[in-house]
Amino acid sequence: MSMKIKLEDIIDFIFIAFFSLYCLLPSFQNDMDFIMIVLAVVAYTAFVALTDKPETFEKIMIFALLIVFVSLCYYFLTETATINSNVDNYNLKRFLSKFNQLSMSFLPLLFLYRANKIFSQKTKKIFVVLCLAIFTYVIINSYMEYQVNERAARAWAEFEEQAENNVATYGYIYAVSAFIPMVFAFAYNVHNKLFKFTGAIAVICLFGFLLSAQYTLALLIPALCCVIYVFQTSKSSAGKVVTVLLLPVILLVVPYVFEYLSTIVESADIKMRFKEIAMFFRGKGADTYDLNDRLERYKICLQYFASSPIVGKEPPVDGHSTLFSFLCDVGLLGSIPFYYMYFLAKKLAYKAIGCEKNKKIYFSTFLALVILGFLNPILSTYTLSYVVWFLTPMCIILLKENRVKGFESLLEEERKNEKLGI
Repeated sequence: MSMKIKLEDIIDFIFIAFFSLYCLLPSFQNDMDFIMIVLAVVAYTAFVALTDKPETFEKIMIFALLIVFVSLCYYFLTETATINSNVDNYNLKRFLSKFNQLSMSFLPLLFLYRANKIFSQKTKKIFVVLCLAIFTYVIINSYMEYQVNERAARAWAEFEEQAENNVATYGYIYAVSAFIPMVFAFAYNVHNKLFKFTGAIAVICLFGFLLSAQYTLALLIPALCCVIYVFQTSKSSAGKVVTVLLLPVILLVVPYVFEYLSTIVESADIKMRFKEIAMFFRGKGADTYDLNDRLERYKICLQYFASSPIVGKEPPVDGHSTLFSFLCDVGLLGSIPFYYMYFLAKKLAYKAIGCEKNKKIYFSTFLALVILGFLNPILSTYTLSYVVWFLTPMCIILLKENRVKGFESLLEEERKNEKLGI
């Protein structure tokens, strides 16, 4: 019996390690065969469903049925421009492409459950540290590329997906955006001064990376989520009032700060991004800024959805938004089950985290995911899904389990207060 459990643990570790590398390394994503990933997803999901308790089997079946249903909606209701119609097994690949995107969008949640269940605390630590090291390596390596070619990330964003693997190579930038609130919360809450200083430096470096990648909205979204987190966790009404009053002051100051920065940097591209941010906060359009174009795309998506709300109507433009595009592409028929999967996934992530206090930290990351989903196409950004559904909650769980001051559970806090007579 012990050998069986040990063998299952080894299989779990191999699959989770493999998919972690696949999600975190863009180069690994591009090198992997598309069909092989689909088979690996099905194999691991079936393995967990058959070896875990019945309740887990039921949850897996709910996700599986929803994913298959939404994939079929896309198959029958839409056409795709990202798969060449001349490839072999075109119809099968049309279905498997969306099936794989949806599966990989939620599979990290299964990693979270299994790792939290079977990994020892020491194994969790080593695994998370290695994941963070790989994530850091990708960020540093990309930053070095930006010093050679400033528009490298912008060019990736315009990359047309290929039929064989149907993955983009820029999704990790959105993952950085979603991970910043977690790092900020760590620096904000932790009591150890060295940890607090290290966390603050990491936040600054990550914002600097997003700026060098020239993803303007990806830079602003985590900043907004961090402000919301501070408001949520303010213990006094006065603290919340101060946060609310400071927000309009910040909004007034930010455009002037970035306009000034645009005059002192040498890079023409970075100068343009600074000007974009300044114009964004002033509510002005710009020839170099794509906000007006995006708003027009969102408007077209909603108009086409309104013309056929049940089954949707595919618009003539790319909606540049996962959540808006779903509405017009497959209507309420496919969108409701898709949105429900996010609701269910958030609920399961909360259950894994357990502590109400630390759920607020996770909410800031989840909020970043939702905003990114409204403003960008994120379905094939597997690094983002991995960070939101696995890496961030696992970091929170480890901080809680290791009793890092500032991340204790509410139960531990209540016991401390009882001893102090509070």
